[in-house]
Amino acid sequence: MIIDKAVEISNLIKESEELNRYKNAKKELKNNPDLEHDLNYYMNLLESLDTSEISFENLEDDQREEIEELEKMFSNSDVVKNFLSSEAELKEMLKMINKIINQAMNR
Repeated sequence: MIIDKAVEISNLIKESEELNRYKNAKKELKNNPDLEHDLNYYMNLLESLDTSEISFENLEDDQREEIEELEKMFSNSDVVKNFLSSEAELKEMLKMINKIINQAMNR
C-alpha cells in the first residue's frame, strides 16, 4: 500500500508543471554547450568555495573577477535564468513533499 502511494506520488511528480519546466529548461541549456559548460564550471567553483569555507571577500582578485564575470554573463542569459529558476522551483516542490512526509512521521 505505501509503495503504491509512492508510485502514485512519483507519477504525479512526473506529470507536474515544475518537472516539465525543468526538463525543458535543461534541454534548452544542453542546446547551448558553451553556456552549459560555463554554468557547470561556475557551480563547481561555488561548491568548492563552500567546501573550503573561503569567503568571496578572501578570494584572489582574479578569482573574484572570474566569478563576477560569469555572474554578469548569466544575468544576461534567459537560458540560464530559466534553468536556474525552474531548478529552484522543482527543488522547492520536492522539499515541501519531503517536509510533509517528515511531519507525518513525527506526529
